[in-house]
Amino acid sequence: QTTLNTTLTTSHSQAITGLTANTLYHYRVKSKDAAGNLQTSGDGTFTTQATASGNTYYIDFASGSNANNGTNKSTSWKHAPGMQGCSSDCVAKVPQPGDRFIFKGGVIWDHTAFQMNITWSGTAGNPIYFGVDQTWFTGSTWTRPIFSGDKMRLAIGDSLISVISRNYITIDNIELKSHMAYSNWGPGNIDHSCAT
Repeated sequence: QTTLNTTLTTSHSQAITGLTANTLYHYRVKSKDAAGNLQTSGDGTFTTQATASGNTYYIDFASGSNANNGTNKSTSWKHAPGMQGCSSDCVAKVPQPGDRFIFKGGVIWDHTAFQMNITWSGTAGNPIYFGVDQTWFTGSTWTRPIFSGDKMRLAIGDSLISVISRNYITIDNIELKSHMAYSNWGPGNIDHSCAT
């Protein structure tokens, strides 16, 4: 129950704190007019928003280290989970719904980092994000991070990125280039089969 507001106005608002995320709440509004006549509304409901889940990890092929924790720009990983060469703390991280993997702008990942196999799914409202933060880059201005096949045979696979039978994955603002696959299927940058 909230505190009674005795001011006579035609518009009221009430801040409510201490609510649980992603929870259905019921409420009623009581109001008295100048004559003291009480009116009570019917049952109303609202659902609080789900909290954003997941963690953010930073990846910099030029100066990161997989032995770092990856949780801030100064302790970035060299590879993202799923990339060839991901080891140590990087390989120990199993991506969860809501996790964000941020690649440093202007940095090139060469063919030794690929194929990147994305073997996890996010959820509705909490996709797994592979993308950028345009405030984090090398050089004088932001440019996209580049996943480059270097026209070389990849360490594993026939595409730079493989997303098979996974859902709620976002790949954003990453440039894929210079790939020449050696397979019967021909060259490809993303091999995917997703419902969402």
